[in-house]
Parts: sequence; structure tokens; C-alpha cells
Amino acid sequence: MRNGLFQRLCTCEMIGVWSVLVATLVAVDVSAADDTQRIRYDGYTVHQAVSSSHDQFQKFISEASHIPLNFWHVPHADNDTLDVMVGPEALNDLQAVFDKLKMESKQVVDNVESLFEKERRSMHHIKRRATPSIHSYTVNYHSYSEIIDYLQAVSSSRAKSQNVHADVFSIGKTTQGKDQAMIKIYRNDGRAKPAILIDGGIHAREWIAPAVVINFIYQLAFSSDHHISTMLGDFDWYLMPLVNPDGYEYSRLRDRSWRKTMNVNAHSSCKGTDANRNFGYHWDPYSGGSTNPCEEVFAGDHNFSIPESTNLGNFMRQHGPSIKAYLTFHSYGQYFLYPYGYSSSAVAPDYAELASLARAMVQPMSSSYVIGSSGKDLYPAAGGSDDYAKGACGIKYSYTVELPPRDSVGGYTGFILSPSQIPIVAADTLTGLKAFAIELARRLH
Repeated sequence: MRNGLFQRLCTCEMIGVWSVLVATLVAVDVSAADDTQRIRYDGYTVHQAVSSSHDQFQKFISEASHIPLNFWHVPHADNDTLDVMVGPEALNDLQAVFDKLKMESKQVVDNVESLFEKERRSMHHIKRRATPSIHSYTVNYHSYSEIIDYLQAVSSSRAKSQNVHADVFSIGKTTQGKDQAMIKIYRNDGRAKPAILIDGGIHAREWIAPAVVINFIYQLAFSSDHHISTMLGDFDWYLMPLVNPDGYEYSRLRDRSWRKTMNVNAHSSCKGTDANRNFGYHWDPYSGGSTNPCEEVFAGDHNFSIPESTNLGNFMRQHGPSIKAYLTFHSYGQYFLYPYGYSSSAVAPDYAELASLARAMVQPMSSSYVIGSSGKDLYPAAGGSDDYAKGACGIKYSYTVELPPRDSVGGYTGFILSPSQIPIVAADTLTGLKAFAIELARRLH
């Protein structure tokens, strides 16, 4: 990390930052690692089955506990899909479990490594053709260091404006010592304004989430759209593209399917924690999580056992009185979820207000979203950041947004969304965010 990055950047010389920006765009190869360094998935397949109920899903978890599986999508509700990746050596075992539980399944990916290779080729092609500019960051997936350069360039370019400001700072260090970078975009008009907090990248492999947040940052900082101007007049904006930069970098360089953080777990050779099962509001590893460090949904040894969730939780507590809404972006499945998720019997007393604001956001969007209470209407999962934001920090309107795809155009791709889709998903989601902000401002006034 560059010295002084997270001091106030308004005094930075634009020419110096722009040189860094251009050099980064030209010199950094998107692959950042050759194929001999990567964990490869040749011959791995992805299978999709419909889970008729939560009980059937739990039975599947129990019956398949001995099989090395990678869950790409777990069902959120009855008759939702279970998408799971398996190696060729365990394919028969997986099919035996499907047969035993009478779950009809289909193979939706024939060779996972081919899917990953296609994504890398698309990224490289876009990068080679990109004209170095701040906007070019909004059309591809980027490394952690590139994202930091982007935030720095946005901040420096806005420093000369008397209208819109952008301040970059760190909320703390990750397990591996990376800064968890956040940017505040605001209009300095002398008025105290409520705030909206947005983040992405809690789960490492869900690359579309940071990409969408990066697009939001660009629009808030540079767009002349009158709705954006109104949004800046009504709110201060805190945006954090990468909650989990350690895991994100590992998914880029070593294992594209990696989901967790990168912390070392005591008494286990398995690394990482599911940061979205680690927040300290009704933390319960037995509710949608796991006590096994080798599981993708390992909830940690205790709540806030990792710095990634601890730092974000601290920020929420410190700024909770001014933050009126929190949106955390994930993928995939097109769900718009509101608290509480820690239990199937837990219902937020203001659930009707939460649902109506969610509807205001998704109504103008072209993608269809399922709206529901995480635990009551869908399946419970404790330790989520949205539960903590609302329950512990008093951020009334707190949501988890599962971005596209639900059904991919041109074939199933799971969380591997082509970079060519980034502008499409981002623009559609921004349409919803505008409606969300307008309705939230109306409710607060």
C-alpha cells in the first residue's frame, strides 16, 4: 500500500495520481498469475437440483457431508435450486445422494476450468482494448491494487471540484495486512446530511459485486444526471468495493472458486472464515453456518473472530446514527433480502416498511428480484452484516442484494459473469438505486 494513501487526498497532485492510473492500466496483466500457479478445475462439473424444502436441503447436507463439494448456490426458499460443483472422482457419490433423496438434477457445466478460462480471456481482451481513463475501470474486473488506484484517482479528480468531494480512507487492516478501503462521496454544501452505506466483495468469488460498487462510485463522482445530483443533495455516500480483499486476491490468483477470508484457523489446515456468518448479532454457527473450518460457511470460532467483519462492524457502530440505509451486494440469484436472517422465527417489527422500500428499488429495474425476509420467508443464516447493521447499529433500512444472474443468457455460468455484462448489471442496479434513494429521502423528510 502506498504511503499516505489514506490521508485526506484533496491536496494530492492530480498529475502524479493520473500517471499511476495510466501505468496501472497499461502495465498490469489481468491474469497476474500463470496457469501453473492456479488451482485448476479440469473435469469438474456443476450440477443443479431443486430443493423442495428446507428439510430436504438439510438432509442433503447431512447425506453429502463425506463428499468434497463446492456449493455455488444454496437454496434460499422452497423449490429453489441447489447448485454444486464436484470433481470427477466424486460424481457417482453425488448422484447417489440425489437419487436417495429423490432430487432430480441436471449437469449445467460440463467443464468448470473452461468456464474460468473463458472469463480470463474476456478480461484480457477488454484490458488490451481499453483506453486508459477512470471510466475504463467500470467495464472490467480488477485487482485489489487497481481498485485502490481507482479510488485514489476518483478522489484526486474530485479534489479540484467545489461541488462534489471524494475522500478515501481505511476502516482497518485485513488478516494479511491489506487496507479495507472506503470512499466517501459528498457535496460540501454546509449541511449535515444522512448517509447511505454500500459494500461489496464480502465473498471473494462474487466479482460482480465489487464491479457494481465501482460503477456506483463513478456515477456519484462524475455523472451530470439530475437524479444523481439529487442523491448527493440528500445523502452522503460511503462505498466500499472490497470488504474481503485477501480472499478476493486469492480467487483471482489461485482459486477462482474461493469464497472465504484468508485467516489461519486454530487446529485446522483449512483457512478462511465466511465473513457473512461472523457478525455479532445473534451469531449462531448452527443457523446457516458451520463449526467446521473446512466448510465454505464456517462461521468462525466466535463472533467477530476476523478483522474483516470486526472493522466493518466497528464502522457501522461509530456511524450508525447518521447512516439511514445499508446495502451489501452479493451474487448470485436476484434476491432482495431484509433482516432478520438469524432465525426462521425472527421478524423485524418494521418488516412492511423494509419490504415496501425494497419494492421501490426493484420496480423500475429490468431484472426481476425476489423480495423477502431472510429468515422467515427464506432460509435462515445467522451472522450476516445486514442483521448486525439493523439489530446492533440501528440502521433501519438494511438489505442484502443478490445480483444476477438467476438464469444466464446463453447458458448457465453461476457466479462467473462475463465482464461484458458488468455495464448492463451496473446500469440496471443504478436505476434501482436512484429509486431507492428518492423514496428513502421522502420517508426521512
